[in-house]
Amino acid sequence: MPLIFFKIFTAKEAVLKACGIGLKGISKIKVVNASNFFHTILEYNKIFYTVEHFILDSHLASVVKHNTKIIWETYI
Repeated sequence: MPLIFFKIFTAKEAVLKACGIGLKGISKIKVVNASNFFHTILEYNKIFYTVEHFILDSHLASVVKHNTKIIWETYI
């Protein structure tokens, strides 16, 4: 259950960062589809955002995807 919470929270946080808004707008974001763990679709101000998720070493990263392919790479 905690992983699902962090997935949704970090997805909403990524949308707000992409919009240049602080966390004060988090309650206005609606989850449209979260059925796939690695992708979440959110709606904010009538605009839909696709967020891609990645887990590395127990850390969750969430990034708004703007019609581009995200290539996750790890560096040592």
